[in-house]
Amino acid sequence: MNRLADTLRPKLYRDERGVTLVEVLAAAAILAMIVIGFTRLSYLTTRVDAGIDRKSEAARIANSVLAQTREIVMSTHAAPANLEPASPVPGYRIYLQLAPIQAISYETDKFQDSSHVSVQSVVPVSDNGTLQPFLLSVTVYWEG
Repeated sequence: MNRLADTLRPKLYRDERGVTLVEVLAAAAILAMIVIGFTRLSYLTTRVDAGIDRKSEAARIANSVLAQTREIVMSTHAAPANLEPASPVPGYRIYLQLAPIQAISYETDKFQDSSHVSVQSVVPVSDNGTLQPFLLSVTVYWEG
């Protein structure tokens, strides 16, 4: 009678012991995909974080150079002598642009193939004896 009951009972309710090799392999494959996904996510997060650090450092440098250059221009009312000052941090380059407000042209050839951060300020510059508003742009750029 027990045999008859076993054959009539659906397979789901049979007393199965252990797991098959196929089930173990399927579980291992799913676990491997999850681990690979988390590893890739961790790698991408680290890369994005490094990029944000570079931009933050560049913005800090740009704001510092802008404040120093603005102070020089405000006290002399003349363009700074050096439009490419040395960067205080290795790996970054600085480019200054000073243009009349009426004819702003923003040069991008120097840093077109690199990452960059720019900050601007309006400063008075003596043009033929009269103070005119000029746009002072500080661009910090780096490779990579």
